[in-house]
Amino acid sequence: MARNAAGLVVSGESNPNWKGGKVNLNCFVCGKEFSVIPSRKDKAKTCSLICWNSHQTSLKKPPVERRYRKTRDGRKITSQEKIEERSSIKENGCIEWNLKTNRSGYASMQHDGKSWLVHRLVWTFKHGEIPEGMYICHKCDNRKCINIDHLFIGTHADNMQDMAQKGRSDSGRYHGEMHGLSKLTESNIREIRSVLSLAKSKDGTSGRLAIQFGVSESTISLIKNNKIWNGWRGKK
Repeated sequence: MARNAAGLVVSGESNPNWKGGKVNLNCFVCGKEFSVIPSRKDKAKTCSLICWNSHQTSLKKPPVERRYRKTRDGRKITSQEKIEERSSIKENGCIEWNLKTNRSGYASMQHDGKSWLVHRLVWTFKHGEIPEGMYICHKCDNRKCINIDHLFIGTHADNMQDMAQKGRSDSGRYHGEMHGLSKLTESNIREIRSVLSLAKSKDGTSGRLAIQFGVSESTISLIKNNKIWNGWRGKK
């Protein structure tokens, strides 16, 4: 009996350290005889990948029926019923979504495997498919509201016009020093235009005013040419 440098037997299937030779097995799918190394004899089941795939197919369980929330009478709960139970009527007539909203403040939910904005879904249930490019806008300006009576359909321009009429757009809400990004006040503009009216061309006045008021020289130029603050002419 041959032994290796460590003194272990290197032949004979009874040796747990046996590294040579193969063991013959029968494929339990097709019955064909095949050979494997001894360490695989308790794991090998089939003679080929084809037989193995056939075996795996036979082990597959029937598809599990998808589970839905159901009512007491066993009927599947509809999306309309989910919307009703997840919202509540407020004193002002709005029907507000009670769950979390998305980053834009709108209610959203899953319907037929697709994510929907709930106010658009409510409109679809009532009036049918929304034409491509059309918006569902809020008369009440409450993004959480899903009351069909508070909604109307329109284009992006219609939505922007509605915002401007209600003073909700930045351009329509704040002007001049009341704008959140304004660095200047009306008194600053009065002083800047007064100095510019006496200044000569290219005498460095714009640069000095820019440093004085902490704005860019281009901003001073825009004020001079009435490109900004054009709605306020320095009137007292």
